[in-house]
Amino acid sequence: MTTRRRPGFSLPEILIGLALFGILLVAMRVFFFWNRSAINSMEKTNLAAKLRNSSIILNRSLALATEFLYPATIGPDYVHQIIFRNRDNHIVGIFLNDKNTLSMYNYSTDEFRDITPFTIGFKGRRVKQNLMEYQIDIKKDQFQFSIQNQLSTCNTLP
Repeated sequence: MTTRRRPGFSLPEILIGLALFGILLVAMRVFFFWNRSAINSMEKTNLAAKLRNSSIILNRSLALATEFLYPATIGPDYVHQIIFRNRDNHIVGIFLNDKNTLSMYNYSTDEFRDITPFTIGFKGRRVKQNLMEYQIDIKKDQFQFSIQNQLSTCNTLP
């Protein structure tokens, strides 16, 4: 006599299927966790790179300045913009605009340049006659970075 099998799955087959489905769900959860972690790390690295690049742009511009117009006095007080004459004797200002972007504006040629987005603070001060110190703070989402630098001008005498 032959036994006829009923359509459907047996209990061991269902348990094996549930175990495989559970393993798949756990693997997907681990994948999404590490994917989110990798995206956060890339955003953090990208923000730090933007801050570093903006510091390089400011360093190149300020190092070739022939004269600092503002802040005009040497002292411990910070100001929120820096105005100077560049090597072409153009008047250039560095400031934080209303869109929270650190910007550079050449008043002589009417040229505007955005340097760093997501900027929450910018301040600078003159430490010596030819020594400028500045600090840039940026923040995006939960990541916040700050860089502070001092540089001496190349085109002025101490």
